[in-house]
Amino acid sequence: MPTKTTTTKEGKTLYTREVAVKTYRFNPETGEPELSSWNTPKFEAREDTCELLDGLKIGDDVRIMFSVSGASYKDKTTNEQKFFTSLRIVKIEKEVLSSGVEEQPVQQATYNPQPSFQQPYSDNLPIDDGRPF
Repeated sequence: MPTKTTTTKEGKTLYTREVAVKTYRFNPETGEPELSSWNTPKFEAREDTCELLDGLKIGDDVRIMFSVSGASYKDKTTNEQKFFTSLRIVKIEKEVLSSGVEEQPVQQATYNPQPSFQQPYSDNLPIDDGRPF
């Protein structure tokens, strides 16, 4: 996770670090965690939060608190309105391991399918009077 240095138009130096995180999704039927290979968001640390990534290594289980920000801009070549989104790290914690091997269980919402509702049949259906509601 190398630190990138960028200089603004005003001459200020900014430091950023980026980290991609493999996430777990929870199976809605079993509630069991499954490693998700397709959901790998990239987070960025800026200035004073760069040091939060020190001491972490690939494979560490972490919990990330972050803020979402974004902006729109006009592409100069196509004149199209475009957008970008940034996930900025606010706090990052290494997950505490109970025995050095297993992760502490995190209580997750469980999937409870609701019974489907069927409208009772009625001969008294409303008459279409042309109004949208």
